[in-house]
Amino acid sequence: MLKFFIVTLLMFSGGMLLLHIILQLLILRKITITKKQLLVWIPEIILFSAFFTFMNFVKFSLFVVPLFLALIPSYNFTIAPLRFLFLNKTKRATDIEQKLEKKGFKYKVRITNLKSPNAFATGIIPFYKMIFIDKKILNTLSEEQALGIIYHEVGHHELHHLKKMLSVNILVTLIGFYILRLNVQNPYYTLGGIIVFACLFAFSALGVQYKLEYQADSFAAKHTSKENMILALQNLDPLFNNRISKGGISHPKLVKRIANINNEK
Repeated sequence: MLKFFIVTLLMFSGGMLLLHIILQLLILRKITITKKQLLVWIPEIILFSAFFTFMNFVKFSLFVVPLFLALIPSYNFTIAPLRFLFLNKTKRATDIEQKLEKKGFKYKVRITNLKSPNAFATGIIPFYKMIFIDKKILNTLSEEQALGIIYHEVGHHELHHLKKMLSVNILVTLIGFYILRLNVQNPYYTLGGIIVFACLFAFSALGVQYKLEYQADSFAAKHTSKENMILALQNLDPLFNNRISKGGISHPKLVKRIANINNEK
């Protein structure tokens, strides 16, 4: 078992590195690996290597385990709400909630104050649905621009994006799980399984999530204005260290988002 674990550990190390390179080449057209990323990878690699080693000797449920693993990429809208509510101090934005309610949208809005500012929709069941927006965003933007960002997150809820992404994550995880399980008897094949899984993950990020972000931008532009939404994204870019301009795994580049908003009828 020890030999199997060591070989699997090496395969996952190479696989994680390869996954990172593939995604960066597809999205950013360049390769960067930071010390912080390596520190995050180490426990993940050890955990998954131990998991697949154990799975080689013990019979696991072929359905429950993939569903559990699917929660990992769905963290922001399944587990994060509980973490923010119970481990972080948040303030309820009743004034924003009242403005949304006048337009027929009933959502709880919470203001956070984190080192890395963000705004996101979360929760996939009615009483669990919330919108989080950081205090720094509200201080940076005008009231109308901040409302545009809020409407972007409302769009994720109203268009059922969270359920769609959870479904995609479950499907991709199921496929990846069974590909790896077929190869788990021979860890030398695990690397090939990881490459296939990386391609599936890249497709879900680039093909599905980008489309959902475009739809949420269009939703916000309809409920405020095209000019307001574009200004909101442009003014937020410096606060996010130009990450909005560059885009990433979950969001397209700013220039493409602006083009999508302008093309909205």
